[in-house]
Parts: sequence; structure tokens; C-alpha cells
Amino acid sequence: MRYHGTPRIGLSNHWGLAPSATTTTSSEENEGELDKRAEALDALELAAEGTSPSIPDPPYSVPTPFPQPFDTTFSYNLSTFSCQSWFANSLLSNLTFRQCRPLSLLLPASAAFFQAQSNLTALTAVIGGTCQTPRTVADCVDTMTYLASEIQKDTVCGIDLGDKNAMALEALNGFRNYQFMREAGCLVNQRANKYCFVGAVASTSPVDFYFYTLPLGTPLPNKTAPSCSTRVESLLSIYATQARNKYLDISKTYASAAGVCGANYATIPDGVSLSAAVKGREFVWTYT
Repeated sequence: MRYHGTPRIGLSNHWGLAPSATTTTSSEENEGELDKRAEALDALELAAEGTSPSIPDPPYSVPTPFPQPFDTTFSYNLSTFSCQSWFANSLLSNLTFRQCRPLSLLLPASAAFFQAQSNLTALTAVIGGTCQTPRTVADCVDTMTYLASEIQKDTVCGIDLGDKNAMALEALNGFRNYQFMREAGCLVNQRANKYCFVGAVASTSPVDFYFYTLPLGTPLPNKTAPSCSTRVESLLSIYATQARNKYLDISKTYASAAGVCGANYATIPDGVSLSAAVKGREFVWTYT
């Protein structure tokens, strides 16, 4: 199995190992039931995503050209010349930026990335490319931090951002989301050696895929019935690290998503109110 230097999904730690004591307490019995439930959910998840390819070793060749964000919106619908010029000349033509292959911008703003989702082998190659970039994670994080600062300047896209221009806001959110969305996209299902993102696309149910759009500010639809599998739990554990960051859209969508699989399923950081987030929403919980 190829190690990609990213978190891998398996049974979560709080489900733990089977107790070794000969006397079984009610707490241990509960842990055993949770362990069985987790294994059953994982088995259902694997069956649902059975068509998605495993990660090969060596990996698939990275597509050339690699998908890029804003590949169909060159007119940009931006209100200022300074912002249009910055997108065209300082961002999209910038090799330093392009080599970071940001999933945080490919997911909401790339037609080529959307098209790749119709071919799971191609999608596996693309996701692999976002995980194994020519530049280091640290270098790319520095680049995205710089871009997030630049785009907010009045001499760049500050006016467009102030006017709530959708494209400018999408870019800023993508820069800010880069690191944790890269981590989320590179999660690997340890049992099957498959990218969890590709598995969610391949799944017979689209519900788990909705969790990947939470950082984009898109809440889960009402009556959402996710798998409540370790894939979802692992995603939420990544999102939890950013849930209190008021500058990120995940701060607006995390709490309600964290509650759909039960109060103890996902981490609720201090200062994040689960009850307030789910008030008025109707969820369907599935624990099969």
C-alpha cells in the first residue's frame, strides 16, 4: 500500500479495540456494539463505492494540462479592472499558484475537475495530483496566505469583495481553505486503499459527497441521511479544527453537519453551539 503522507481512514480511536478483560461491563458492551456498528457501516460504504479504483503504486500519471480553477469564466463578471487584471495576470498565469493544485478552488470553480468526476480513474489521478504537488504543503500554504492578503487590497479586488462579488469571494475562500481541504481531499480509506473523495463520488448515494461542500458554505440539505461512516467522521474531525474560524465558511456550516449522526459522533469545539445550529432543521439519522 502506498503511503501518501495523509490521514487514513479506519475505525476511529474512540471505538477502540475489543476489551481484553474476562468480565464485561455495560460500558465495554456498548463499545463492542459501537465497534460492530462501525464495521457494518464501513462494509456498506465499501460496497456502495465498489466501482472506484484503488490507488495504484506507482500512481497514475498526473493529467496534462492539470485542471485549473476559473477555467470557463475568463470574463470573470468582476466589477473592477484591477481585479480582472489580477485574476488574469497575477493568479491564473502564475505557475507558483498552479503547482499547488488547490482542491479548495477546483471543487467549486473548475469545469475540467467537474468533468473528471465522470471518469473515476481520471478523478483518482487528479486527486492524487492535488495530494502530491510539485511544491511542498508548507510552500503552498504560504502562497495561499499571500494570495488571501493580496486579493483583499483595494488596489486588487477589495472593491469587488466589498460588493460581495461571487467570484472574488470564492477565490478568497479557496485561498483560506487550502490546507484543510487538501487534507480532506487526500483522506484514504485504509481498508480499500481508495481516496475517500473518489469513493463519495462513486457512491450509489450522493449524501456523503455533500460533506465535501461544507467548506464552500453549502449546508447539508434538509432530511440528510448520511452513512455516518468513518469517512464522514474523519472529514468532520478535520473540519472541527477550523470550525471556530469566523473567516471561514465552515464556521457557518459545521455545527449542523456535526449533529446529523448524533451528539457524540463528531467533535464540537468550545464556542460552537450544536443545539442552536440544528434548531429548526429536520434530520434523518441512519444507523444500519
